[in-house]
Amino acid sequence: MTDVNAAARAAREAHRDPRGRFGTQPATEADIDLAQDDQTDWRHVRVVVMGRSFTLGDVPGGRLYHGTARPLTPGEELRPGASPANHAQSAHDAVSLTSDPAVANFWARQAAQAQGLDPDQAVVLEVEPVGDVTPWRTCLADQGRSFDLLEARAPSARVLGPRTVQPA
Repeated sequence: MTDVNAAARAAREAHRDPRGRFGTQPATEADIDLAQDDQTDWRHVRVVVMGRSFTLGDVPGGRLYHGTARPLTPGEELRPGASPANHAQSAHDAVSLTSDPAVANFWARQAAQAQGLDPDQAVVLEVEPVGDVTPWRTCLADQGRSFDLLEARAPSARVLGPRTVQPA
């Protein structure tokens, strides 16, 4: 059995730049590669994560989430610029999405704190992206049989409903 964590650490270390920072790698070895597809449903968009081919719908549970400081109702659309960005690192022209409700919960709590609200009132929403989904950060999951979409961006997203997240 291969130690996935050891392999991940080794791969990460291989991509440090001369100053010890992560994120540099030759374009020919990109961790994420989007394959263009005729299908418009976000679940059918092909993605290559660390050399393995998936579709966006292959994320565990097949659902996407967004964390926010304030509740929204099903059917509402999240749009960039409709409210202040939650964080300085947030894209100002896209809505951030994740396949991991715990990641959405973390960012929702951070947003609530930044806005002077009770972090326990932060909300994780299940959403349906509107427009093209661009993976931003990914990692292999389930021993390489699927992948987690830690962050993706879309032009907007429609709220399907709230998601209860168990405390860590």
